[in-house]
Amino acid sequence: IGENPGTAVLVKRNGQANLMNPYQKPMCVGGGDFPAYISTIVQLMVGIHPVTLVSVHVQYWPVATGKAIHQLKLLEDALVDQRCLIVGGDFNAGTTPPNEHLAELEANTLFGSLKRAKLVPGTMTGLVGDFSAKVNIDHIYTSQQLEIASAHALAVPCEGGPYSMEGSGPAEVVYASDHVPILAHIKLGSDL
Repeated sequence: IGENPGTAVLVKRNGQANLMNPYQKPMCVGGGDFPAYISTIVQLMVGIHPVTLVSVHVQYWPVATGKAIHQLKLLEDALVDQRCLIVGGDFNAGTTPPNEHLAELEANTLFGSLKRAKLVPGTMTGLVGDFSAKVNIDHIYTSQQLEIASAHALAVPCEGGPYSMEGSGPAEVVYASDHVPILAHIKLGSDL
């Protein structure tokens, strides 16, 4: 938002999913004291079915649990009555050490009632803040009416993070992020 980083939802032009209104602006929720923690919400049409797509960046669970829950409650309030829902992004909560806090996040937010795309055990999607360890903190969730046909990470996080450790000047960016993309194939359920 402005000069601050945030989340984004990218929609393939002329794909199977299209913006419900081609002139719509995304809805942004949250942010608080750090604008990077904004969730971006977009309304799509898949055939005749409305689908809500959300990109999130949640505050680091072990340190800012209260703020993260508040952020996700704001998102939950914005998503009331959305039947077909897909939410993905950096939840900053995982299922394995050193960050095994996803169960707590799910127990305290709407994500406990959604389906999570399961990755192959051992798949890591990001790095801890100091880039010293790989973690699985990026997730995709759907409403119960949608079917997750498959999901997998498209890469492995780069040891040491996205910056070059060579040279004595400013670090050169060698990768786009300390996270890797997750590709999920999601189908409309048979009851829609």
